Amino acid sequence: MNFIIEQSVFHNALKKVNRAVSKSNTLPILSGLLLKGAENKNLQLVSTDLEIGIELEIGADINQTGNIVLPANELSNIIRELPAEPIHIKVNQDNYTAEIQTSNSHFKLNGFNPEEFPSLPEVEKNYNLKINSDQLKNIIDRVKFSCDKNNSQPGLTGALLSIKENEIIMVATNTYRMAYCKKDIDHEIGEEIRNIIPVNSLNELSNLLGDYEDEEVNVIIDNSHIKFYFGDLILTSRLIEGKFPNYQQVMPNDFNNLIRIEKDSLLKAVKRASLIAKLDSGVINLKFTNDKLIIESVNSEKGHAHEEVNIEMDGGEQNINIDVNYLIDVLKIISEEEVKLELIGPLNPLTVKEADNEDFIYLIMPVRPGS
Repeated sequence: MNFIIEQSVFHNALKKVNRAVSKSNTLPILSGLLLKGAENKNLQLVSTDLEIGIELEIGADINQTGNIVLPANELSNIIRELPAEPIHIKVNQDNYTAEIQTSNSHFKLNGFNPEEFPSLPEVEKNYNLKINSDQLKNIIDRVKFSCDKNNSQPGLTGALLSIKENEIIMVATNTYRMAYCKKDIDHEIGEEIRNIIPVNSLNELSNLLGDYEDEEVNVIIDNSHIKFYFGDLILTSRLIEGKFPNYQQVMPNDFNNLIRIEKDSLLKAVKRASLIAKLDSGVINLKFTNDKLIIESVNSEKGHAHEEVNIEMDGGEQNINIDVNYLIDVLKIISEEEVKLELIGPLNPLTVKEADNEDFIYLIMPVRPGS
């Protein structure tokens, strides 16, 4: 294989495909990138860690076809430091080496046999969805941080993707908090589609979608994998086979206290209170009384924090103990200036919503006294 490619094009492409390169040493070849140069086609880059796979096509002048797997980290470091000019790459298919050359630089890089690189799974089209990239990224970013990071239950280590009628729903929970986001779509289906996408796949997908604003994303789903096509890139992810809890059972149908509060003021006050709360239990007490929210650290031997924030309240005085990080996390992803807090009592979840949007719901389970 022999090709010429612009440094900036190659560098930007490598940053994208490197997101699926395996970080473990179990299979050395997974630390590499598959480069495929076909006649009259673009250069194709492929990476996978066996959970997620990324395929990307970029323009290159391919003078001789062929394939090779090159170590991703070493290749990326070299290309990043080369000057912004055309790069000539010549591959020896017999000993799996590549020469990388510019006007004043020359590198030789040892690679792997491309035939040993695992093929990405084919995804049969059980269901096909088209959605705007900005809309999809927004849904993912609003729920992915609520996935379980402790791997206690496989079904909780990802987010549930539900497609039914004219809407798409994504839900994530670790049983102590839950994030729910709904968007209307043009597709109408009879039977609900339910799949669990691993949180690592959602993180990488969200990062990649940031480079493809306002583009159409074609989503293909079968029983074991999901594939996203957008721009010049394809991301494939396995699906989690575990069971996702019935989230609708914990969605509150009513409340007896509604609070409206300026989001930035609340976030700043909670962050300050967390400076003490995180030194011990990480729990804060929220006391809603008249036109004030009083925020205090709980069970800390290091000191005490007290904050007050102005609120608009409809209901009687209430208080609740919650994990301070769970509240900070949701306030950081809300873009509206005002949020709504809904309460039932100190032993029921605290509901966080945007002021004028019922399609995003976030629940925080209370911390019981003595827990």
